[in-house]
This record gives sequence, C-alpha cells and structure tokens, in this order.
Amino acid sequence: MRTARGKRSCPEVARFLGDLDAHVLDLGRELAARDYCPGVGRVIYIGDPKPRMVTALPFRDRVVQHLLIERTLPAIERRLAPQSYACRTGFGTHRALRAAIDWTRIRPWVLRVDVRKFFPSVDHALLRRQLLGVTPPPWRWLSDRFLDAPYQGERVRFHFPGDELYTPASRPHGLMIGSLTSQIWANLYLSGMDHMIAAHFGVGSFVRYSDDWLIWHDDPTLLRRLFEAMHRSAEQLRLRLHPAKSRLYRTTD
Repeated sequence: MRTARGKRSCPEVARFLGDLDAHVLDLGRELAARDYCPGVGRVIYIGDPKPRMVTALPFRDRVVQHLLIERTLPAIERRLAPQSYACRTGFGTHRALRAAIDWTRIRPWVLRVDVRKFFPSVDHALLRRQLLGVTPPPWRWLSDRFLDAPYQGERVRFHFPGDELYTPASRPHGLMIGSLTSQIWANLYLSGMDHMIAAHFGVGSFVRYSDDWLIWHDDPTLLRRLFEAMHRSAEQLRLRLHPAKSRLYRTTD
C-alpha cells in the first residue's frame, strides 16, 4: 500500500494493516454511501526550517486522500506549468536546483517572490472553483469533505480591496500543512500565476517550488513590471506577497 510506505512500524499504521480487509471494507461502505468524514488530525509543531504547525491526519484519512488524488492528479498535472517543481513525480528538489543553477549562470537578474503565510491564506471558495475543473463529478463530494473539514493550523486575517471589516473572518480559508491534498491543491492554486509569467510576459526562465518563485531575465525593468502584475494576481487569489523576501537581485549577489 502506497500510503504505508516507510511507515509500517508506526503503531497506527500497523493496526490498520493488521486488519486491512475490515478497514478497507468499512471505508468502501462509507465512500459508497457518501457517509465518509475526515477525522481530527494530530498537531505537531516544528522549528526547522522555520516554525510551522503541521497536522498529521489519521491513517485512514491519508488512505482516502491518496484515492482522491489518484482520481484527480492527471487533470491537475495538465494545468501545471513545467516550471513548477513541488510534490510532482520527476520534478523534485534536485531538478529544481539544477534548473536554478543553469539560469543563474546565463541571466544577470533574478526576481525572488514569496507568498506570505501561503497555506493558512488559501481561500476555499476560489480553490473550490479551480477544483471543479479537475475533479470528476462522482468525486466532487469527497473533495468538498476534505476542503470543508475543520481547519487545524495557523490563523490569518488579511484584508483585500473591497473587503468589509469582518470579511476575512467570514470567508473560510486555510489548508493544513502535512496533508496530501494540501500539497497538491497548493500547486493548482498558484498555477495561473505561472501561466501569466510564461504567456503574458513571455518569461519561461523561472522555477516555482510551492509558494516561492525565482524568475531570471536580462531586463530588470521587465522583472519589476512582472512583480507588479504578480502582486495584483496574488490579491485576486486573496494572497499577500512577502514584503521583505520578495525583491530583485543581481545573480552575482
């Protein structure tokens, strides 16, 4: 079982595998009747590379997430740009680093763009609209169950143009770090910005890893205009770019 790979010694996983047929039959009945609901995850606090709140879902929920992603990933992959490298088969960290090294050797300027508090900020209504296009109708209810499950993670309250005082509190937002669906859906959520960079600005010399971009070019003026467009695009997704981490560099620096 793919979900148990590398985790068979974990007590929770061992208990599930010890009575695998019964657990699979129970999940099958719940999914067929659409009675399935995700459980409550275990919150873990980590400090490396920076403080984060990570949620470890019950193993049975991870099994169902793998099933959902298996049914939707081909359509999601078709939406992703080849410059997106996080949580994709054949597009791992080492390949992203090789691409970054190659572009750094031949381009004099690089724009770094980072989304502030990305996972806690993802807007559910906007994400749901994107998921409709990649999720087969029989699986949409299950996608909604994970999206509507109680959020366990950091809370943010950012205001955007047109918001009223309580708008951030009234719009559900946030994806739990540590969840398989969160990782895959995060790629989809930002894919439109990748295509804007490539299609509207004609810049293919970039890499994105989750919510971080490095964009290389010969013209710093174009990169500044691109950054302004990315700022507007991020606002439309109800995201904020990090004011300190997002900036233009010479690649020699």
